[in-house]
Amino acid sequence: HNPAMKLIFLSVVIHLILFFSIFDIYFRSPVEHGMVPQEASFRPPPAKRVALLVADGLRADTFFSVRKEGTTLAPYLRSIIENKGAWGVSHTHVPTESRPGHVAIIAGFYEDVSAVTRGWQENPVEFDSVFNQSRHTWSWGSPDILPMFAKGAARGRVTTYMYGSEEEDFANLDASRLDLWVFDKVKEFFNEASSNSHLMQQLQEDGNVFFLHLLGIDTNGHAHRPYSDDYINNVRFVDQGIMDIVAVFESFFQDGSTAYVFTSDHGMTDWGSHGAGLPEETMTPLVAWGAGIRPPTQSTEDNKMAADSYSLSWGLSHLKQSDVNQADIAPLMSTLIGRPIPVNSEGILPVDFLVPDGALRAWGLYTNARQLCEQVLVKHIHVLETSLKVFLRPYPKLHPEDIAQWQDKIEMSLKSGQFEESLKDTKVLIGLAEEAIQYYNKYHRTYLFIVLSLAFIGWMVSILTVIQLEFTPQSVEKTNMPTSHKTTYNYALISMSTVIVLLLYIQSSPVLHYVYTLMTVFLWFGAVSEGKAVLRLLSYVWYSEVLSIYRFAILFFIIEGIVLSFFHRWSLSLLLVAVSLWPFTSFKLKQQRSLCVGWLVNCLALAAFPLLPTVGRNPMYMFVHVASVLVLVAVIWMGRVALAASHFEGAHYKRFTFFQSAGIVLASVLVEVTRYFISSKSSVPLFVHVCSWLLLLQSIITPFFSAKSVTSRLAAIFLALMTPYILLSNSFEAIFVLLLGALLFQWIVLEQHLSPKVYVIGRVDVDIHRVSIAYKQQAERRQYFLKYSDIRRVVMPLFFGVLSFFGTGNIASINTFDPSYVYCFKTVFSPFIMGALIIFKIVIPFLLVGCALNLVLLLAGQPQRLSLLLTMVLSDIMGLQFFFLVQDEGSWLDIGISISHYVIIMCVAGGVVIVMGVSRLFTGTSVTLR
Repeated sequence: HNPAMKLIFLSVVIHLILFFSIFDIYFRSPVEHGMVPQEASFRPPPAKRVALLVADGLRADTFFSVRKEGTTLAPYLRSIIENKGAWGVSHTHVPTESRPGHVAIIAGFYEDVSAVTRGWQENPVEFDSVFNQSRHTWSWGSPDILPMFAKGAARGRVTTYMYGSEEEDFANLDASRLDLWVFDKVKEFFNEASSNSHLMQQLQEDGNVFFLHLLGIDTNGHAHRPYSDDYINNVRFVDQGIMDIVAVFESFFQDGSTAYVFTSDHGMTDWGSHGAGLPEETMTPLVAWGAGIRPPTQSTEDNKMAADSYSLSWGLSHLKQSDVNQADIAPLMSTLIGRPIPVNSEGILPVDFLVPDGALRAWGLYTNARQLCEQVLVKHIHVLETSLKVFLRPYPKLHPEDIAQWQDKIEMSLKSGQFEESLKDTKVLIGLAEEAIQYYNKYHRTYLFIVLSLAFIGWMVSILTVIQLEFTPQSVEKTNMPTSHKTTYNYALISMSTVIVLLLYIQSSPVLHYVYTLMTVFLWFGAVSEGKAVLRLLSYVWYSEVLSIYRFAILFFIIEGIVLSFFHRWSLSLLLVAVSLWPFTSFKLKQQRSLCVGWLVNCLALAAFPLLPTVGRNPMYMFVHVASVLVLVAVIWMGRVALAASHFEGAHYKRFTFFQSAGIVLASVLVEVTRYFISSKSSVPLFVHVCSWLLLLQSIITPFFSAKSVTSRLAAIFLALMTPYILLSNSFEAIFVLLLGALLFQWIVLEQHLSPKVYVIGRVDVDIHRVSIAYKQQAERRQYFLKYSDIRRVVMPLFFGVLSFFGTGNIASINTFDPSYVYCFKTVFSPFIMGALIIFKIVIPFLLVGCALNLVLLLAGQPQRLSLLLTMVLSDIMGLQFFFLVQDEGSWLDIGISISHYVIIMCVAGGVVIVMGVSRLFTGTSVTLR
């Protein structure tokens, strides 16, 4: 029955719907079912089998570059490039993670982002792959990658050999042992096959695939960075291991019919992470040789690619470079062994990698075109089933009947030996098919975009209506809607909802389309039912000078500055400089000179952080220990000031603070112990992990046992949250959170001095240290009217929330996976646990902001319901901007960043509301004077 809790619940539900809607619009799974596999048109295939060798986490520049002494890290594969095969760069897409990279290589499409909710391990939608279309596939490697291709494949078609997940330990002595395990198991496999007639018979069949997943390079890159000796030596080890494996294959089969494809799923940044779209992450090597692959070709003016800053040091400008998109590798492997291309593949056969045989290239590309056209036909049928025929708009450039005409024309050219002509026509058909696939994938996007835009606006109008009805003088004079009007209104709502449901049902629309549309209808009916409430609110705001032109300009500057910070972190520094002057604009605050100067210094100190490089690039554990010391100094100072102002709870405060301070010291020691074991390439002892988890657990519990004075409780909350934050830090971010915590405390004190009357205390000149929190419902109070200070108390925490998000990081650093943050807790690879810990680290500053906001509201007597309403309006104004800024064209980096902006602001919008509710558990529901 609590109105605030109802509002929180409704807000969370609506923001969750709006949050997930962006994935329904822009990240619908490209996987369709019902396509018929297209058999290879060229017989016999150029290769009987293909060996796929994936060096996880290998950067293109590291692999191709010539070192100062004139050598390369992979001499064997370098000799292949120069003497036997074709090479190029495989360009990956964002997110540059292992699962989507392998899906692109083996299945030929770019992963549905919903897989992130499964830790990039399980299949949210079953899909076809080169392995499934092969006669049989044998695979060796990581338990994080292999099972997802075995699951969903024909029963018994994919055989996997995996080491235990406990082997993927970032702290182990040498991760190259993972690759050694793979090489040894492959050799054992072929030794066993020599004496196993059934296995021998299987191996001699056409269309087999052998997959070696080599994880050591990626693991060493995370643990020791890509420029480390460990990473470099692992590249050398893989090169030598591949040479040995190729010798095993050639010795076993002795028919020269094996094709080899060597590549990587993603690269890695200089600081050992991946996930974003830097060139070091998206550029991976591709080398192919053996049966069906062209030999090295000298580069000419016609085929030479423009040199860039990366390829200049590779020393390969004399050889033709054939770059591909990562999804193109799947049709290449399928064509080499003459098997159907995976039915959901978006890749285009890179004919330049094939031997210069006109028939092979032309027929192979034609098979690729038929496979893509099959997707067009199935997607067209799906759209037809989910749309009214009167509104159906097929792709104008490629109607279903046009496909048959194109295929007849191309087949005629092929059968008459006009391969160059057929290649030209096939490339045109493939281009049209790709456009058609994208068109049908986005077919319902316009409708959803309009509906959700209206939902956004309708939600904000509804909130403004509630503010007008509850927190303006006109609300006192509110009259109820006449009964006749209510009846008409209800009939209209029921009628429209019924019509919408019937239309969606006829079109077999997905369930979420019902949710989006009906939510929009209900929001707008609720807003319209109150008539001119929004106009009355705007009139009140203007004429009562809640927002004068000057105040509106300041609010606009801050809101747009926050939006700009998503693109340019330096805008946060600019905003901090502006905010640092705020106390000096108030006559009341200028009298507190020391407090104003402290606020100014703290803001300017924080303003330096957005100008620094993002954390994580170069771990600097010294700053973590400095932060620990500064935390202890700050708590000692706060304790002395509090105890000097009040002698209550002194002994309890000292004991409790000593206990929590010991946790800070222990956390700093654990960080150093972990750093020592990681740098010495030893496993982190179990006691370190146990202590870290215990410290994390106590950080959630201990604040409830602290003294109830505001100062004591703030100190307890700060120490409790800083303990796990130190354990999750590897650079200066802990100092940033320390300064942010200090700024939040100063903000609480400043707002207390600005409060004209704290109704639960009854005094203006009361000292903050003499105020205690309480867990009792506040007494009913008189009508509360909206004021400018109410808006200020909401804008500030919104700014602090975004500052805590981008103060030491950016979109790339947030999207990037870097396990070094969680080594104190876990070193064995586990996407869910590691991801949850990193998210908890991001949330910690938000919890501090939420606790500060709750105390400010209690001290000022501002209704929490009003604060929730204003927070949602302001954050949704920003959210709507990012909703319109989301793009689906251009580079994948630009697309990914635009969507990340929207996701983050929606998390901030919904997160602030949730944090305001959670923080009440820590900071109480009322305040009293001791």
